[in-house]
Amino acid sequence: MMLSGESSIEGDDNEKMPGSSSHQLKDDMKKRPRNNPALFSFDLEGTGKDTDSSKIIQVHIKAPNGNEYDTLVHPGIEISDDISKLTGITNKKLRDKSTFAQIAPHVRDFIQNNRGDSTEVILVGYNARSYDIPLLANELLRLTHRNDEGLSISSFADKVMDVYLLIKDQEVWDNSGKEMPTTKTLNSVYCALYGNDAKNLHSAKGDVIAMNKIMEKLDSDYSIALERYTYPISYEGVNLDTLPKEERKLAEAARFREQCFAQRNPIYKDVNKCKEIINGYQSRLKPTESLEDNAGHWGCHEIIDSKQTAYFRTSKKEINILLHIAACTALNGVVITDCTDFKQMRTASHICQNARCVNPKHLCWETMSYNLSRRFCYGYAKCDNKVGPNVSCVHDPRCMTTMPVEQWM
Repeated sequence: MMLSGESSIEGDDNEKMPGSSSHQLKDDMKKRPRNNPALFSFDLEGTGKDTDSSKIIQVHIKAPNGNEYDTLVHPGIEISDDISKLTGITNKKLRDKSTFAQIAPHVRDFIQNNRGDSTEVILVGYNARSYDIPLLANELLRLTHRNDEGLSISSFADKVMDVYLLIKDQEVWDNSGKEMPTTKTLNSVYCALYGNDAKNLHSAKGDVIAMNKIMEKLDSDYSIALERYTYPISYEGVNLDTLPKEERKLAEAARFREQCFAQRNPIYKDVNKCKEIINGYQSRLKPTESLEDNAGHWGCHEIIDSKQTAYFRTSKKEINILLHIAACTALNGVVITDCTDFKQMRTASHICQNARCVNPKHLCWETMSYNLSRRFCYGYAKCDNKVGPNVSCVHDPRCMTTMPVEQWM
């Protein structure tokens, strides 16, 4: 969804899950790769631009087999006049609609029931990585559903393809024989390709139709988008330091949401149980006591026989457990994660900046923005070929890489 331009919604307000598609819809889908992966075009309309606080008000999805899912969603709040003017969706139209909590299982089931024999599901959207996916993920975090109901973001899809990034690729425009427009809104791109305005933009269905028409001209077999502009939904187990700078910020936010979701596991609500879990790993923990490249991890406790490169994950009675969250709970108590404002959610933060560490003294509860701001404390600073603490740290508790080594232990 791109929150700019003028248009209005048109069509039925009710949820639709037809068994067959129109000829136009089949034409939209016929050039897509078949079976593996399964590409679902989708768009979400929300109550505002801020994905942390906005609520979903409309969902539209087109499946590879031509089926579609379309519904309005009651956000639980009044929508502004600006959003009504932009989308054509009014508070009156939303009054009797289901909430996101009510439709979320149906959205997941629609995707899973229409994926065919594909082993991988990809959601295809316009500006989806920056807007639609964070909006969807944050809505899922607000739900009171427990982990075992499968309503995490990764239960909807495996990856996301962002067409907005594709249309900034000069090569696809050179191949099309058209000139890349200066602005990259959905309508300006559509106009550059077809010579007229797209219809019903800023309705979720209208945006999906326009996006699919753009793909017909720029990347009809989706090969370039699959190769260059398709990203994981979940970054579990990925070393974020290996990612390009522009991807790392979105990946860090995704990782934070995954942790917030994981923290709803009832085990993390029991301090004594968390202490028991941590004590059970004492024989497998090895403190690291030497600096590597002047920015190693003094006093960190790592699992010595594990090959995991990021957060250590284990299981107990078929329930996944992130050991660093259990360690943080054991020392710092229980954190409340079931709030409605994503910006206020907290997760276990490493003040040692070592994701593999499970030393409770190196962990605290922090918001995402405060957690990520620690990245600017790069650890020990070199001065005249000597290593010393970076005294510019303003965090509380202070980043451990800025302390004298003796305080780490």
